[in-house]
Amino acid sequence: MGDPILAMRIRDGLAALEYLRTRPEIDPRKIVIGGYGMGGIVALHLALIDGTVAGVFSWDGLATFESLATAERYAWSHEDFFPFVLKYYDLPELAAQVAMPGLLANPLGPGKEALDFLSVKSLYAKAMKKTESFKIETGKNSRQAILSFINRLIY
Repeated sequence: MGDPILAMRIRDGLAALEYLRTRPEIDPRKIVIGGYGMGGIVALHLALIDGTVAGVFSWDGLATFESLATAERYAWSHEDFFPFVLKYYDLPELAAQVAMPGLLANPLGPGKEALDFLSVKSLYAKAMKKTESFKIETGKNSRQAILSFINRLIY
């Protein structure tokens, strides 16, 4: 079909979400989506497109497509590039449009290096300003922050 891998993953995620909602043991009001690495970027897209999940998180995901596109060296796979995306939006703008609670846990730069909290806060200031329910966690507490985030939304 000529689609980028990331677009295929987003479509797969939407299909999985649709299937999950057909399961009688699943409360559709308590679905939290998230992912690790580029799976977190897929989750942010799913949350915006779907609009009805309880929350979304990204763990160790790319901080911005711009940083990946402009870096001389990068550690992300060629599959992680999303052609022409910057003509329309970058990840901070995407996050600013997400209506449900969101958590960015340990966003990474183009070399998959950890970014400090103040840098990430600056990049995502618009998303954080738009909603008080969008949080950022960097460093060693990311795993615990994710668990607390999920527990708060489903219990």
